[in-house]
Amino acid sequence: HRMMYASSPDRGLKSSLLVYQKVKEYLPDAELHCTYGFNNIDKLIAQGAAHFQKDKDECMKLIDKTGATFHGRLTQRQLYDEWRKSTCLIYITSFYETGWITGRSTPRAKTEEG
Repeated sequence: HRMMYASSPDRGLKSSLLVYQKVKEYLPDAELHCTYGFNNIDKLIAQGAAHFQKDKDECMKLIDKTGATFHGRLTQRQLYDEWRKSTCLIYITSFYETGWITGRSTPRAKTEEG
């Protein structure tokens, strides 16, 4: 029951954490790993976009409350490793994407052939 959230926090992290909170009622051993940081959002906050601070604070409180694991921004290799450990890739959003790169392909096990 290991889930992974791998998109920018402003694209649905808060909603995902609220859903995860409900999931934990039915699956107490469920895990949510948040694998994308607030790096870009912190830059916007520094430039005066104060509403992002409120959203970030709410997300961090929910992470603490639910026991989700916040990894922050990962390298591509670390992201791939986390993806392979997960049984579910959660993507709850109202953000209209032009393409969803995190869901484009399924990771394969490494074989002797490569």
